Amino acid sequence: MRYLIAIIIALFASQAFAQPTYRIPDGTSFVFFTNTVGTTGAPITVVSETVDAYKDGTATAIGGVAIDDDAALTGQHKITIDLTDADWVAGSTYHVYYSAGTADSISLVGRDFAIVQVGPIEANVTQIKGGTTALDQFEEAFDNDTTGGDLDIAELSVTEGAVIATSDSNETALVLTGNGTGNGATFNSGTGSFGDGVQYVSNATAGYGQNSLGSGTGAGFRAKGGITGPGGRYVGGDTSGSGAIYTAATSGHGVEYTGTGSSKHGLIATGASAGTSDGISAVASSGVPIRGDITGNITGTLSTVTTLTNLPAITSNWLTAPGMAADVTAEILAPLITDAQTEPTGAPAANETIAEKIGFLFATMRNKVTVTATEKTVHDDADAEQWDKELSDNGTVYQETEGAAAD
Repeated sequence: MRYLIAIIIALFASQAFAQPTYRIPDGTSFVFFTNTVGTTGAPITVVSETVDAYKDGTATAIGGVAIDDDAALTGQHKITIDLTDADWVAGSTYHVYYSAGTADSISLVGRDFAIVQVGPIEANVTQIKGGTTALDQFEEAFDNDTTGGDLDIAELSVTEGAVIATSDSNETALVLTGNGTGNGATFNSGTGSFGDGVQYVSNATAGYGQNSLGSGTGAGFRAKGGITGPGGRYVGGDTSGSGAIYTAATSGHGVEYTGTGSSKHGLIATGASAGTSDGISAVASSGVPIRGDITGNITGTLSTVTTLTNLPAITSNWLTAPGMAADVTAEILAPLITDAQTEPTGAPAANETIAEKIGFLFATMRNKVTVTATEKTVHDDADAEQWDKELSDNGTVYQETEGAAAD
């Protein structure tokens, strides 16, 4: 993962020895260098040296550390730590020491010459000072410096999640602003079946989980569903809260629905399954509960009809006795009694209307009828044959067949 080299100069004499501390991230190996000088201050060679390490204050030596002398430079040693060794793990502290060796006739056995702490490394925001404006503001924000203003970072990537909170009263914890046609923020859910892209939770007693404000003619909120999913799904509170409440601010409609596609309705409303639950319950404030043209059929029971208008061929008093009598006269009696009727043609059928049946009887009585020994024929007003009956007589029974179209 990482290969880090730290050059460390550890100076020691027979009376003193330095122990530098190094914090390193977890990786594959760590290399640093150390120098050895004698009592005169000149570099000297360590004889027959070996190194080991103690882990987290224990007295048991572990492996994973080695020392090599530099052939070109007297007194310089290369220390290599194998971080893939099972004994070297993140979160532990190690004392690296000589387990064998002498320098200038002085034994180095047991002497620490480095302390190594293996990652993770905690960030120290005070060390950012002196960088760009964004880094200065980052430091001041985390140091709770109220003179630093807003935190302004060109790009920030958080892979392990983030918690952002403000300790100032009535202050916004986070403001995200896009540029041009860019979004202020884009949230992607995990790849599970039901992960939310973003979840809003209000901790206030009457606050909104989300408060969205549009600009100009832009919508305050726009939601687009999946390929077959709804654009929005609203669920009321756990006890009696409504699924959604829409209220216009000044002169707009409370809600507008527009269907798209073939045979797609602007609104489909289904009431609850218990009690008296209507698909739509409409209450008027100053107009009528429902306004619009209804071209389909109305099924069910109309309990009260106050006023009916634009009903063609029906008088205004059609629900009263005089009105109903007038309608019966116009729709039933007039076709039978007062209205002139044309005479029927062809042979009479078994399922003729009353008016047609009366017409066939009248034509038989009024028009020309010819009778032979085997056939009776009925003519129309213009003397054209319309229908006839076959006749027979065997001296005992006289018979006329069912009327049929004239031959």
